[in-house]
Amino acid sequence: MLDNYYIILGIPPTATTEEIKKAFRLKAKIFHPDVNKSFNAKLKFQLLNEAYQILSDTEKRKAYDYKWKTRYGASFHNRHKTPEYKQPSNNGNYYKAYTSYKKYEAKIEKTFVDDFLFYFLIIIGVFSVIMGVLHLIYKEWRGIDSLSQLVLGLWLLYLLLSGWRYIAKD
Repeated sequence: MLDNYYIILGIPPTATTEEIKKAFRLKAKIFHPDVNKSFNAKLKFQLLNEAYQILSDTEKRKAYDYKWKTRYGASFHNRHKTPEYKQPSNNGNYYKAYTSYKKYEAKIEKTFVDDFLFYFLIIIGVFSVIMGVLHLIYKEWRGIDSLSQLVLGLWLLYLLLSGWRYIAKD
């Protein structure tokens, strides 16, 4: 069966080259396999790319339109000439893809903040250990108080690294 590239791109058969390019870019942002992690995102993106390759080239588009009209008749093209043409059956899928993309962006932002805080606290822990060792070497021994900074730094590093290992397993 011949795929309907106009429905795949969500455009009417009377769309201009600019409208085709705009629709392709919009859908490519949603269905690119690096962005959309659904199991069939790669297939959808390949189909989208195929539709764009055919419809953006005027010769290929004419040949495609001719094939479509000879197989299915001109009625399909005639009933979609209104400018408010939408793809009703997949609107929910586009919304799901858009929201999953937004969640992915938020995850990237959250990951950046988490990494920054993690490395910042590692630096503080290492600094605390170094200062604790220097305090032990150069200052006068005052009992358990002399070890407090070293113990604090080691404890902080232990907690950060064990938490990092726990998170890295997920």
